[in-house]
Formats: sequence, C-alpha cells, structure tokens
Amino acid sequence: MSGLQNDWYVAGPDGEAIGPLARIDLARRHAAGTLPRDALAWHVDHAEWLPLSRALSGLSSLTAGPGAPPERAPPQAPQAKAPPKPARGDRAPPNKAPPSDDRAIRDAREARQVQALRERLAASTAAAGASIDRARAAGGETAGRVKADAVQSGLRLQQGVRRVLARAIDVLLVGVPVAAIGWSLFAQGDGGLPADAPSAPFLAWVALFVLVPLETAMLALAGTTPGKALLGLRVTGPGGKPDFGAAWGRARTVVWRGVGLGIVPLTIIAVIVAGVQLVNDGEAPWDRAQGLSMRAEAMDNARWQWAFVALAGGLFLLAGGLWGEIAVELAIAVAGG
Repeated sequence: MSGLQNDWYVAGPDGEAIGPLARIDLARRHAAGTLPRDALAWHVDHAEWLPLSRALSGLSSLTAGPGAPPERAPPQAPQAKAPPKPARGDRAPPNKAPPSDDRAIRDAREARQVQALRERLAASTAAAGASIDRARAAGGETAGRVKADAVQSGLRLQQGVRRVLARAIDVLLVGVPVAAIGWSLFAQGDGGLPADAPSAPFLAWVALFVLVPLETAMLALAGTTPGKALLGLRVTGPGGKPDFGAAWGRARTVVWRGVGLGIVPLTIIAVIVAGVQLVNDGEAPWDRAQGLSMRAEAMDNARWQWAFVALAGGLFLLAGGLWGEIAVELAIAVAGG
C-alpha cells in the first residue's frame, strides 16, 4: 500500500481535478471540511474514481486530535457524470479505462497523427518539387522564346539597315546620274546650251522620283537593283520575280510611304515607322500590299565594305557637284555633235 500514499486527485466542484496530493493531505482536507462530502478521489493504481471516504479508510487516526471535527458520514455513491477536467499542469486522471490502457491509446493516437503529418509533409514536398520543376521548365521555354524573338528581331533590324543602305546607293549611283542627265537635256539656257549645274539637294530629290520607273524595270527583269544586289537583297513574288504591275506599285509606294516624298522631316518619320513595322511584322508594308517578299542572303565583311565604299563614293560625287558637271559636259557634247 505504500504506492497509495501519494499522487491522489480529487474531483473539485468546478469540474477541475485537484492534485496530485498525498493521502495524508487528502485526509486532513476532508477532516477540515474543505472537500465536498460526495467528492470523488482517484489514484493511478485504481481503475476508476472512488468515494473519498473509501479512499481514506483507515486514516482517521492520522487526523484525530484535540478539536478535530467529528467523523463525517460516508459520501453517497458518485453520480453518473463526466469526469472533471484536469487542472493545467496536473496529470490527467482516466475516464473509465485503466491508466495503462489510456496511455497506450494516447500513444497510438499520437503515432497515427505523427504518421499522418509525415505523409502530408511528404506530399507537400513532392507537390512543391513538381511545381518548381514546372516553373523551371516554363521559365526555360519562356527564356528560349525570348532569346529566339530577340535573335529574329535583330535579323529583321539588320535587314532594315540593309534596305536603307541599298536605296541610298540606288539613289546616289542610279537616280542622281539619270536626273542630272535629264536636267541637262531639258533645262537649257540661251543658245541651246545647258544652264549651270543643279544643286546637290535638288538632284537627290529628283532622283527619288526618277528611280520609280527605273526600279520597276530592274525588279521586273532581275528582281533586284544595284544597291540591293550589293547588299544581298532580292524581291520575289509568287512566280519568282515580281511582274511589272507589282513592281510599279511597290516603287510608287516606297516614294511616299518609305521616304516621305523626300521631305526631310517626313523622311525621318517614314523611315522610323517602316523600320518598326519591319521588325514587328517581318515585312515592309509595300511588299505586303503587293504580295511580294524580300529575300536576304548572308552578308560577309567584304559585302559590307563594298556597300559602304559605294555609299561614300555616291555621296562624294553628289556633294562635290561632279554628277551635275558630268551631265552638263555630256549635254554640251551631245548638243555640239
């Protein structure tokens, strides 16, 4: 019975379990009247709650003494009610099952909860890993598309630069000489001799319009022009080379939509807008309108060098007035002959 001397619990009136208490303390409280008559007591070695009087049987001598209260009547049998709640920090008494069985049930329940938590954690980890893999795959695809789009945009921008250089070379080396010759033949002064050589800006502006029929003929016959051939560009249609109608429509559209009629502010705006459309759509609006396309061959350093030499030579001849002087001398020779 030595094990029954400690760790007793008493069901308090508020449903809380009071304890653990030594058996002698339990007896003294009962003798002092601080515990209800029908209080229930429980010990770890008992399977269920006992009346307090039964739990204290044999301890009356321990609490007797001068002025000790008379022995109380045994408490009534416990009523069928829920067991009191254990006090915070106290060891909880059982309901009906013995303490060893309750502990085993609790351990089994905790083990199941731990296993369920482990399974949920494993599932969450697997789902997170799958999400990360999908995000990486999507990121790789997105990066690949972005890189491909950047490369494509770079190629289209390069083609736009080649188109501008090709047109400048055609204007300077084809349009300007023809415009100068035409001016020397039709703008004659007294005695049937040609007037003074025209200014460089005037010749360049006239060359834009003179180039329309010339470019139409060259595209319909060869699919390219001197400037385009030098920069590896060729205009193609459904049947190969464009027909005269498509080539004529393309050449006319370029004059006002591609170079803004040669008016400098409009030319700058037109070139920028056309360049943006080419980069975004992959084709110029005048090609799309005529059902044509521009085929660009690979450019090596030699082609770029020859293109810039031709551009610099044409600018030198125009700015120095040599085209006008050559045209005047030619007109004088023709008129004198």
